[in-house]
Amino acid sequence: MLTTTDIIFLIALAIAGARGHSRGLLQALIGPCAFLLSCAIAAFWFSRTQKTFDSLIILVMAPPVLGWTARWWLRQKNHGITRPPYNTLDRMAGSAISMIWSGSIALVILASLIILPLDSFGLGDITLNVRTSLTFALFKNPMKIFHIIPPEEIKDCLDGLCRMPEKDKTALAKDQDIQALVNDPRLSRLLLDPAIEKAIEEKNFTALLANPQILEIAQDPILVSKILKAYPKIRDAQKISLKSP
Repeated sequence: MLTTTDIIFLIALAIAGARGHSRGLLQALIGPCAFLLSCAIAAFWFSRTQKTFDSLIILVMAPPVLGWTARWWLRQKNHGITRPPYNTLDRMAGSAISMIWSGSIALVILASLIILPLDSFGLGDITLNVRTSLTFALFKNPMKIFHIIPPEEIKDCLDGLCRMPEKDKTALAKDQDIQALVNDPRLSRLLLDPAIEKAIEEKNFTALLANPQILEIAQDPILVSKILKAYPKIRDAQKISLKSP
């Protein structure tokens, strides 16, 4: 049965396909190309300045500016020139590109709805609708590949660690990837921070995301990679512990 999420997703694809069909291939490529160029500019700026906020501003503002500039240039170039009508192949290609691009944007929004703690703002029904949709079921495995971890999986992981026998905890603690996390002073400060502890107890995700220590960790790709390496090992140890008598 289709949910509201599925219906919105299908409507978005239909509108994108119709717009791409009317614009043709060249016009349909402007949006994706503008975004990719913006990503390159933002990455270059971050590599030179290490300023995350400025890079995000570029990533958000540059695509519409570049897209508008490209369309304006095309209009000026074709001004006064009678352009032949789009052929069928050109229209089909434009429709396909627009649908793929809009579908990619929709999936980013879908992933955001899964990750964000909407239940803290009384919007838990939205998350539930997304999780029960056919769209989410279709893209669930690819989302897991890209390490998009739903909040309840983290909760299950922590609950499993609490129930894990001491011998399994000891073996897990000896793992090199786990030790790399434990020995990191930033994580140690994080675990001892009463503000963090309070925010976790109250499920105040807004306070957690705004905490400077959380932002510091999120901006360090090396530490994030350590966390992503350790997480599957914790999950595997939890599963083995639950299966053992």
